[in-house]
Amino acid sequence: MSHHRPRKRAVELTLSRALRLLFVIVLSWSYLADIPVVDFQEDSAIAQSKKKRKRRRRRKVRESKSEETKDPGKPFAVVGGDEKVDHAAFDADQSAKSGLDVVLVLDSSRSMQRTDPGRLRDQGAKLLVRFLAEGDRIAILHFDEKTTVDLPMTEVGAETLSKTDSVITAIPNEGNFTDLWSPINSAFELLKKDGRANADKAVVLLSDGKMDPHPNAGDKQALLMRLLETDLPAFKKKKIKLYTLSLSSEADQDLLRLMAQKTGGLHWFAPDVNTVHKIFSDLFLTLKQPQVVALEGSGFEIDGTTTEATFYLSRTDPKQQVSIIDPQGNSFNNVNFPSNVKWYRGTLFDVVTIKNPLPGVWGVDGLDNPEGFATLLSDLKVQVRWPQLVLRKGDSMTFMVRLTDKGKPVDDANMKDITFYTYKIIESRSGKLMNRAALNDKGEDGDQEAGDGIYSATIKFDDEGEYKALISVAGPTFTRQQYISFNVSTGTLALVVEPPNEFTGKAGALKVVLGKEIAELDKKKVMLVAEQAGAEKAVGLSLDAYLQDDGTYLVPDSLLPTGTYKIHARFEGIEGKKNKVEAASETIEYAFKSIPGETSPGEVSMLAAQEEEASEYDLIFGISSTVISLLVTLGAGYFFLRKAGKDGGVSIVDRKKYSIPEEIEQAIEAVKERASSERRAPSELELELFHLVKDKLVAIPVTEGQGIPDEGAEGEGDEAGEGAEEGAEGDAASEEGAEEEKADGA
Repeated sequence: MSHHRPRKRAVELTLSRALRLLFVIVLSWSYLADIPVVDFQEDSAIAQSKKKRKRRRRRKVRESKSEETKDPGKPFAVVGGDEKVDHAAFDADQSAKSGLDVVLVLDSSRSMQRTDPGRLRDQGAKLLVRFLAEGDRIAILHFDEKTTVDLPMTEVGAETLSKTDSVITAIPNEGNFTDLWSPINSAFELLKKDGRANADKAVVLLSDGKMDPHPNAGDKQALLMRLLETDLPAFKKKKIKLYTLSLSSEADQDLLRLMAQKTGGLHWFAPDVNTVHKIFSDLFLTLKQPQVVALEGSGFEIDGTTTEATFYLSRTDPKQQVSIIDPQGNSFNNVNFPSNVKWYRGTLFDVVTIKNPLPGVWGVDGLDNPEGFATLLSDLKVQVRWPQLVLRKGDSMTFMVRLTDKGKPVDDANMKDITFYTYKIIESRSGKLMNRAALNDKGEDGDQEAGDGIYSATIKFDDEGEYKALISVAGPTFTRQQYISFNVSTGTLALVVEPPNEFTGKAGALKVVLGKEIAELDKKKVMLVAEQAGAEKAVGLSLDAYLQDDGTYLVPDSLLPTGTYKIHARFEGIEGKKNKVEAASETIEYAFKSIPGETSPGEVSMLAAQEEEASEYDLIFGISSTVISLLVTLGAGYFFLRKAGKDGGVSIVDRKKYSIPEEIEQAIEAVKERASSERRAPSELELELFHLVKDKLVAIPVTEGQGIPDEGAEGEGDEAGEGAEEGAEGDAASEEGAEEEKADGA
């Protein structure tokens, strides 16, 4: 039988090593029992969060410390009043850029024959070219299933107008597909290759369709994800803004709006082609921010410092005839006009440029309800610092204004009492006046320093939509104005405070609003994350139970125990088949208030949680008991295999019965004690919240930038493995982790 002994010995060594390894794992896990964690079922999320923190710390070391990296989860920040703005900042605005490089990208798919049979979009594009000035450049592309460069980057001037007009008119409408990815990248490459370093850069895209690429171009969802997550962020990094125009209700407004917002640009919607020229005029005001005078009544007031004025007049009837009347009473039209006048007549608009206009009121005749503005070339200018073009519903913003003459601030003390700074907010589509007020230089309402010649106002944006701000500075002999177009949206994910209504007695609440781009995604998870001062971790509450009929989530004021919390909302969803989308709202401070005389849901949950406390502790003990049972079973099996049969004529009953060594028994008892008695007890807040939401409550470490922990995340065994791995890294790694954890907290 001696030839069988090597094989038997190998089996014995293998089992012995396995037993020793298991014993080491059990002892290591027993030491982890000293780590205080909350004994709720959400403990499985802690191991996952620790892994995420480690990955995030390593990623931060690799990434550059750009502004985009510092704050990727907040596309719409609340702005205004935080940064000290002085005359030097305005001076920098005046000399920051020289000219504009713009790429005009036009949809040429066959659907354009239906949505724009008269090709009125061509009129809008030609209008934009005429608004541009010497020193500006333009390129023109068209796209359907592929992209074609019709006009390379070209200087704007009187001699190039006929060329650009011919290019725009010649663009066909024959394509069967709409590939939005291809023209965006073609425009980007063109600007990288031919764009000037000292010029502002923009891409203007007009489309009446949805993303519908040719099958050979690639998967639609993959192209969209690449466009939104890679290409457009690269636009923003290069300071190239994308402006999108949706033509007709057939256009994918949500996608085109999101594309623009990804770069800090704007989106406009034209329900029909009759308003396309108005959108192009608003686009020009946004791109160039010229000095303007609004059409008041039926005329424009031009002062003596103006060297050139361009009147833009919108019509509703292609056959309407417009006449201009100068301050001396002389009248002229598009057929018969003076030598210092240029007149371009479009289908639904007129553009009239006058060199060295006489000061006074210039009248407009022939229009029942005239609409328009005049742009001015003058040394007297109003400067506006408007921090953000895309705002979220509920945001507040401070903007600032000053007047300059030949580049220097107008600080004449005699002018202050007779110069008035005002603003209007106008809804773009309807022209409805939403708000009007005065700005101040008194150190109030967002104004930082009284008497410094910088006038300020703070606005709160409560309604979603597309708007224009008209900022005016008016003196006895002049008026200077600027239009600022901006959008207000719900954002990707908005957290809005609903204040209590004293009249109806309705209590306050928090409302979570999903933006259109994520509201229709599959497998949505929406969570409210609350962090109370001094708490070791935030708590997350699933909002499924608070979904309203209008698709919002309304969280009652009395949900949490009385106290002030830092609150933000988180979202997860699936786009297409497997693309995971995450979003987070801004963080706000909110004071929850239990209703006097009533038992709040938090108080009820505390009693229930205390009743179930013992069973929650049993969870950890059950795991350790399973490990111990496995240890005993393997040990018994090992000694049975070793002694089974006869060895040298000695049977199993002749050998001394094996007993577990005392040190192993002591280690097992230590595991039991630590698993059942040395776990940290939950805090009062955690106990109160536990029963209220039960399976929906998860523990979230108090860090920023985390997604919603997945349901069914790793259990306690995974946490043990992670702890063992971290323990093996040594004291140096532990010290580094402590420093990084402190930095995360900061």
